[in-house]
Amino acid sequence: MTTHPLAILDTSVIVLMLSKKVDESPAEIDADRRREAVREKLHDMQAAYRFGIPAVVVAELGRGGDPESMLTALVGAIGRFRVLPLTRGAAVFAAKIRCDALAKRPPGTERGAITYDALICGTAFASSAECVVIENPRDFEKHFLVLGSSIDVVIPSQPPRHGQVHMMQVKPKKAPPK
Repeated sequence: MTTHPLAILDTSVIVLMLSKKVDESPAEIDADRRREAVREKLHDMQAAYRFGIPAVVVAELGRGGDPESMLTALVGAIGRFRVLPLTRGAAVFAAKIRCDALAKRPPGTERGAITYDALICGTAFASSAECVVIENPRDFEKHFLVLGSSIDVVIPSQPPRHGQVHMMQVKPKKAPPK
């Protein structure tokens, strides 16, 4: 039996996918389009990947409500997944990423989610993940470079970078002169 490669789900993907449309504003219509794209992408990925969620992501899910109910809703949305523990190795990798990110940060800029992102990347690397599925990729590719890793960053609500079909409108040619 062949084991599928591991895809790590980030908090941003889970929160977006499980959120509900609240009104008909342009921002909410765009969010609904993105929600549907995330659902479709994860559905398509299920044939080729197994999903993992870092323990730190579960901790982040608790910031806006009950993390247990969100995990239950996630099981209903994508099926099986594994919660990945924060191991000693993952923590060491995260520390390297965090130190590098803080050292390269321009003076006076906000720290943001550097520690959370580093812990997610460290867990992905320690778990031998093939990709991280995330909606706010900001620095993830840079974080993986610190570890010498080529883990792919997948943004499920965006069209693919390669092989995208472009639609264009073709204007009719002018009638030839008589």
